[in-house]
Amino acid sequence: MLNELNIKSKEVFTKNFFKMLLFSALTILFSLISFQIPGLVETGKSNLVEIPLLISVFHIKNPLFLLGTVLLGSIRPIESDLFLLIFLVHAISILVTWVIYYKWIINISNQFIKGFLWFVYIIGYYYLLLLPITFFLSQLLNYTTSGTFIEFVINIGIQTRFELIATALTTTLYTILLGMFKELKTHKQDLELLVDKRTKELVTTNKKLEETIVTKDKFFKIIGHDLRGPMAQIIQLIELIETKLETFSQQRLLDLLKTLKENSMRGFDLLENLMHWARSQTQSIKFDPQEIQLDTLIDENIHLLSKHAQSKKISINNNVQSGTIIYGDKDMLNTIFRNLLSNAIKFTMNGGTIEITAKTSANEITISVKDSGVGMTNEIQESLFHIDKGPSMIGTDNEKGTGIGLLLCKEFVERHNGKIIVESVINLGTTFHITIPKSESTIAPKLIE
Repeated sequence: MLNELNIKSKEVFTKNFFKMLLFSALTILFSLISFQIPGLVETGKSNLVEIPLLISVFHIKNPLFLLGTVLLGSIRPIESDLFLLIFLVHAISILVTWVIYYKWIINISNQFIKGFLWFVYIIGYYYLLLLPITFFLSQLLNYTTSGTFIEFVINIGIQTRFELIATALTTTLYTILLGMFKELKTHKQDLELLVDKRTKELVTTNKKLEETIVTKDKFFKIIGHDLRGPMAQIIQLIELIETKLETFSQQRLLDLLKTLKENSMRGFDLLENLMHWARSQTQSIKFDPQEIQLDTLIDENIHLLSKHAQSKKISINNNVQSGTIIYGDKDMLNTIFRNLLSNAIKFTMNGGTIEITAKTSANEITISVKDSGVGMTNEIQESLFHIDKGPSMIGTDNEKGTGIGLLLCKEFVERHNGKIIVESVINLGTTFHITIPKSESTIAPKLIE
């Protein structure tokens, strides 16, 4: 941070320094180029030395560098004896101009009004600043002046008045053009920012559109294959029972009914996940957080899946401390735990174990679902929460899946301002960690309308 400030300070110093050198050089140059209107008989000649000094006010915002410009610009090889007078006159006049310009004139948005006021100011600059200061400092520093101040002003002659008008017109035109250039530059920057913003929005929209197309294709695949499969098997089983009921033994009939139930449950679970996922994508799920007893909630989901676990002789241990309170949407949390437990059962070998634990901190709670299953490669872990990242794995008992369940888990965990992390080692098992805020004060409840 300090390095950045130092770099910026150096850049500002360098820019101001070069501006000071430029305008002081122009001032010296203009002082050497004198002119006289043909036909006028006057003592001395005029120059337009005020033009670069006044224009320097527009570009040098630091008054110290402005004084440096005046100091260097006051060096006159021909008028070296007048150095102090020239410096003091212009230093006072330019500093007053700097204050007036940055205090009032610069804030005027209409460039032509700004130009008109600047023109009027330059007239006053000569008669109310430059000439009075020159007269009184000349007397103070014992330079030769003749007559009173009024006589001094009258005697400046047509030549000097031409210098005044030329300076006023030139600097006024410069002020208007500079203001218009800055406006064009600002409009250009605004336009570039707008184009950049619209481009980013277009890229984001395009990305969302691609994701929507992928999601649509995945849905059609699930409906056309994964959901159709269980439904077709149910129909076949019903037809088989209907046509050959009398030839089946009681045991055979029970086996068929068991298969029928399993297919029905698989189809129902898939349909329910699809429904939840579709609702989450179309933003029609109400987020209704409340205080919930976590251990009881997990027990209820273990009970729902107990038949499946028992068929594989898998033991599920709920090690969450009794009375642990979590703040969240009950329906979403049920969907999360049901899918994580179902996944754990699916990929755990017969006779394996599943452990559910919870750790609390000041503002959040982390629930872990750990299984002793087959584990996952890094590639599979990276693809878990992406609908377009390939097919779902087959369970240890040839259970099929779609990957929608884990997508729902991620979606619903993030609705709680939480996060989901997976850790897995091949042949050693997998652990899903869910971290969500534990109280109302650390969750930002929203309604998805």
